[in-house]
Amino acid sequence: MDKNRRFSLKTLNIVMIIIAASISAVLFYTMLQTSKINNDADHVTQDLISSKNSAYELQVASDYLTEQVRCFVITGDKEYLDNYFEEAKTTKRRDNALAELEKQYGGSEAFSNLSGAMAESTELMQSEYYAMRLAVDAYGYDISDFPEEIQAIKPEEWTAALTPEEKKNEAEKILFGNDYQKRKNSISKYMQSCLAELDAEMVKVQSEAAARLDHQVFFEHLLTILLIAVLLGNVLITSLLVIMPVRKCVKLINDGKEIPEKGAYEIAFLAHICNKSSSSKS
Repeated sequence: MDKNRRFSLKTLNIVMIIIAASISAVLFYTMLQTSKINNDADHVTQDLISSKNSAYELQVASDYLTEQVRCFVITGDKEYLDNYFEEAKTTKRRDNALAELEKQYGGSEAFSNLSGAMAESTELMQSEYYAMRLAVDAYGYDISDFPEEIQAIKPEEWTAALTPEEKKNEAEKILFGNDYQKRKNSISKYMQSCLAELDAEMVKVQSEAAARLDHQVFFEHLLTILLIAVLLGNVLITSLLVIMPVRKCVKLINDGKEIPEKGAYEIAFLAHICNKSSSSKS
């Protein structure tokens, strides 16, 4: 019996194991990549949501400043003015919002729009300072008790002849007038553009992630089918080359017939040994 002319079940089994192991390794790597893509997309989405929330804080802070300065001018309650400067100089939500967005999207259109909103809000503060200065005079406060920003404001000469009530009315005109509202609207437009840009970026990231995930899932399905095919092929080969030949050999042995020395090396070798043993007994 020539071993070199026959294939070996051992070799075939090793080849099948190597193929199955290789496919399994690639499939495992692909699954890790799928998880990574999903995690990366989720991370970027969370960053965008956080950036949107931070950006929106600028609008909230700007509206808060407007509310406090208007309340001070209308009521004369110094607590509102203190709240205003607490926000502007200590809490600084507008500055923090701009800084947070700059970390993630410093060169983006969204950051540019948020910077525009911040610039408008800062410009608006000059009108608010002037209105507060008129209100300070109208309510008879000592100007030295107020922040430097208010002390630095020099009312126009014509306001000196106004009564306290008229000064209050002038302050209210500044805060409720068309020019003031136009700047507030400009801040809102910048904010809407900023948030729209962030929304568009979020859609883009999610769309790209979805496309990559579709590709990964397709590849995973393909590898899974190949792995199943290899496993089924291994079962079929085992059945055809091992189980069926062995059963046939058993039947031939029971019938006292010679076993054909063919097929896989291991099966042919066993047949050769069985035939030799039967010949010796005869």
